[in-house]
Amino acid sequence: MTDEKAHENDTAVHPNLDWMGRTLQWGTRVRPGRDGLTLGALNVGIYGEIPDEWHDQTRMPRGAYPLAGVPAIGGYTQRRKAEVWADNAAELYEEAISRRWIPARDVPWDEAVPLPEDAELAMAQVKS
Repeated sequence: MTDEKAHENDTAVHPNLDWMGRTLQWGTRVRPGRDGLTLGALNVGIYGEIPDEWHDQTRMPRGAYPLAGVPAIGGYTQRRKAEVWADNAAELYEEAISRRWIPARDVPWDEAVPLPEDAELAMAQVKS
């Protein structure tokens, strides 16, 4: 069969890859560190820029190209970085999975020291 004949019988669907040209920061590279490729290592370039306030409610990942017309999923009431972000969360997560922590067993809950009353009240507002 000639190449021309094979092409005529080609019924494969060829995806549209135009989206690959629309990017906010093409070519960002992450290099594994001493501990391998960690969550913290992924926070580079625009992917590591955490805005002080986030109004997008489409679950668009940080650094993703925004698409017009994507409906909001709604329901988010906490949009400020100060309400939901901890700079060391990625490192704590990495440590927990590397050590295979089981919080119910491995966290010394009986040694926990109560927070000062003002901090406890502030945390109660965040949880509710």
